[in-house]
Amino acid sequence: KNYAKFVPGFDKNTLQSFFGRVNYSISDKYFLTATLRADGSSKFGENNRYGVFPAFAFKWRAMQEESVQKLLGNVLSDLSVRANYGVLGSQDNLGSYAALNLQQTFDPGTGSQTRFIQQGNPDLRWERTSTSNIGLDFTIFNGILSGTFDVYEKLTKDMLFQYSVSPALVPGGRIWANGGSISTKPRRSVGGT
Repeated sequence: KNYAKFVPGFDKNTLQSFFGRVNYSISDKYFLTATLRADGSSKFGENNRYGVFPAFAFKWRAMQEESVQKLLGNVLSDLSVRANYGVLGSQDNLGSYAALNLQQTFDPGTGSQTRFIQQGNPDLRWERTSTSNIGLDFTIFNGILSGTFDVYEKLTKDMLFQYSVSPALVPGGRIWANGGSISTKPRRSVGGT
């Protein structure tokens, strides 16, 4: 295997990002936003440097509909329903060289010696967190009271961990890998002013 030379105190990484967004509305009633982000980081394995993270949002201003205005217009001055879904990537707590094989060569006075520091992982990839949300926004009595109701769920997968492994199997006894997931079950949120 090819091992990179480890130099204590030296740290360098790069991040490259691309971002695009499209907003679309119809008759000031229906709104759609689509976003696509691609991030590339030198911290990840050569097989997974880039991650693609989409997001979508939709909003319906129900009070702009004539039928809703007739039915609820005496009480509500605004009513909107919205939904969104998005994915974010994370490289938090990941060192610049976590995916690389590392070795250090030094001379303690008895001749040059090489020490293997870390086994790399070329398949190390972005940790991904997806969030889904459905919400309702309302205003009553010409702005006297407004509020929101939200139900959301969050899921993180491909979590980044440094695992301890027998040094007989992996130089240095540790390796970074993706594993595990955690979910926030649907939650309700209520707010108002």
